[in-house]
This record gives sequence, C-alpha cells and structure tokens, in this order.
Amino acid sequence: MQAEVDRLNGQLTAREPLNEVIYTRSALHQLFLILVTRYTVLSERASSPTLAANLQDLLLAPDDRDSIYRPTTSFFDSSVLAYRTIAISREQAERVQSRVVANAWHRDQTAALADAAGGSGLAAAALTELRDLSLRDVTAARYGAGWLRFCAFCEAGSYSPLPASPTTVGRYIAWQWLKGSVQPSSMRTYLSPVRKRHLAAEHPNPCATDLVAEAMAGFTNAWLDEHGSKPKRVALPASVSWRLAGLAFSSPDPTLRLCLSAIVAHFFMCRRARDILSLTPEDVAFPAEGGLSFQIVRSKTDAKRPGGERLAHFYPASTFTTVPDLPVLLLRRVVAEHRRGRNAGTRLFPAASADPGTVLTAWLRTGLQILGVVPPVGCVYASHSNRSGGCTALRTVGAGLDAVAQWAGMSVDTLTRSYSDALATATPEAHFFFGRLIPQAIQLPA
Repeated sequence: MQAEVDRLNGQLTAREPLNEVIYTRSALHQLFLILVTRYTVLSERASSPTLAANLQDLLLAPDDRDSIYRPTTSFFDSSVLAYRTIAISREQAERVQSRVVANAWHRDQTAALADAAGGSGLAAAALTELRDLSLRDVTAARYGAGWLRFCAFCEAGSYSPLPASPTTVGRYIAWQWLKGSVQPSSMRTYLSPVRKRHLAAEHPNPCATDLVAEAMAGFTNAWLDEHGSKPKRVALPASVSWRLAGLAFSSPDPTLRLCLSAIVAHFFMCRRARDILSLTPEDVAFPAEGGLSFQIVRSKTDAKRPGGERLAHFYPASTFTTVPDLPVLLLRRVVAEHRRGRNAGTRLFPAASADPGTVLTAWLRTGLQILGVVPPVGCVYASHSNRSGGCTALRTVGAGLDAVAQWAGMSVDTLTRSYSDALATATPEAHFFFGRLIPQAIQLPA
C-alpha cells in the first residue's frame, strides 16, 4: 500500500492494487459509519428491553450495502486518493464487503475457540485453526453478517449476545417478525451464527430450546396466515432446457450465448451453481471419441468425501445420429471462444455478482422470457430448478437413484428429498441429454 501511495506524485504503474486499496478503505469506513451511527442511535433509543415497534426502521436494514457501495464520505473526498477514484460497482462493493465480513467472522470465531479451549502449544493452536476452517469464506461471510445483526439487536435491548439466553433469542425472532422483512425459512439461517458462536465458546446453544421452537412455529404460522406459502421451486423440464440449448446455439448475441450455455451446463452436469461458475478451460476436455470430460476441482462437500478426491465425470457423445449434440457443441464453442480471447485460466462463465444462485437464476429467467415459458401456477423456476431438472431427467431415462446421486455429487437422501420429481415422466429431450449415460445392451460372441 505504501508503495502505491509513493507513486501518486508520478505515473501510476500498478493501478489494480491501488484500486483494491481504495475499494477496501472506502468500504471499511462506510461500514464503520453504519455500525457506529445506527447502533448508537439504537442504544440511545432502546432504554428498556421492550421491543417498541417504532424502532424497527433503525435496525440494520437489508439495503445498508447500498451505503457501502457509494464512496462519498467526507473522509474519502478529502483523501489524497480521491482524485484517482474509479467509480466502483455494486458487484465490486459486494465482494469487498463479503471479504471484510468473512475475515471478521474468522477472527472472532478463532478468538472464541481459543478462549474456550484454553491451553497452549502448537497442537492447541492448530486445532483452533482447523475448527475455524470448517467454514468456507462464503459461509463465513454469511455467518459474520448474521452475527453482527444479532449483536446489534442485543445492544439495542441491552441483552448479552454471548452467552445469550433462550429468551433473548426468542425476542430476536419476535423482533424480526415485527419487522416483517424476514421469512421463517430465512430466520433459521439467522440463528445459525448464534448457534455456531455459542458452541465455539462452549456455551449452551440457546437456539435448541422449547421456547425458541415455539417462537419459530408461531413465526411460521403468522407468516403463512398473512402471506400464504411461497411459490414452489420446481424442476425445469428437459424439453424447456433443450429449447434453451437451441436458443444458445443459434443466437447471434455472444452474451446471451454464454449465459444460456452456462444454464445448459448447469442442467446436464447437475452441479451446484458455484461449481458451474467456477469452471475454467482447464476443467473441460473433449476426448477424440466424442463427448466431454469435466472436473470439479473444489466443491462445498469435499471435506465430507472420503479421500478428498475431486469430482471428475465423462459425458459421452450422444447416441442419436439425427439430433445435434447441443450440450457438447455449446461447451466446445464456449471453450474455443474463451481461448481465442487468451483468457486461459480464468472462468468460462464470468459473473459479476458474488451470489452464484442469483446469477444463474437471472440468466435462466432471461432465456425463459425470450422463449415465452412460464412456470406452472403456484411455482417458480430458479437456479435450483436447473439442477433438480437435470437430476429428474436422468432418473426418468432409467438411471437408478444411486447413479443419479453419484453424477450429481450428493447423497441419495438429499436427491430424493430436494432434487428429484418422482412423478415426472420421460421425454425425448431427457433422452437427448442423458440417454448416453444409460448402459446399452451389447451382443457378445457365441
């Protein structure tokens, strides 16, 4: 950083590192302002632990990240770096904010683990490090934001966040219900960092009590009475995915081709959204016998898989001679165009947002809108629909549940619970995608 500042009076030769400093410095200051000003107001207003409804707008709101992404504070304007500022996008700010919050969670979680464990020495420190590394940065950022949210509530009501009592957690649930901006399913994720931090500090888990269970049940019933159940995410039919593949293959728009190719890859690879958006040219190969091979170098569940081996699959060439092998053709073209752009090593499907699910959902819905496809009544298509659609299609062509689970990199229980529509029927398009994976009868010599 000092080296970059020293260059300010001359020609700047390393612009990107300086930009990163600018982004981080601005985001940190904006986050500091949010924490200090908003939480100070909360502390002054919340003179009693009763949760007055007129305080609801003062809590950390979902749109606070908009403040972080605008570097317009007087601190920044007066900085010697201000005249070299490049406007930062929301996506850049989200990445910076996510990294800052994840680092804060790791730091505080490590401190809690170390204090609770006691002792000293290399083995004790290593154990603390390993327990902290059980959460990847993506999850750590989510937990860090959730823990800040809980601490803000506790400061407002003069409650102890660590250890927190079951009554405090119950009131936190009630407060989120009063705000009306959190669904019951999201509320459960809000409690995860509370549980994790208490376990790290070796305090009893305040979330695992009858009081909290009753509060959550009441929250769910109240939400359903007012809003009704949310639309059901359903599996994308193979026929629709094949139409998207055709649109991607024929579209003259390179951006649309790339986005829809990612959607098709998501469907037939049956992988997580992050796995698809992390693919590089080196992760895909096209053997001489046709088809394609692909690998998932790093996935969410690697630590749970014996041996820690990466996932690698072979997707054979289509057995249909009169139907274009669109999945393979699309990936071959994406890799070729990527390499012509001399971007080897970078991702095949670059996405600005930090949330892969949101990215693929947006791309999918763009394609569906062009095709004029709408989901069934009461249902919705999202990125989850791609993976569940692929798993469902593979099952309908004759693959056993164990084979589908192996291909998708999940347990049979997860597959049957969340990713397979047991009532779906086979279609020609399902065979176009996955008939190649079904063992074929062979004739042996007499």
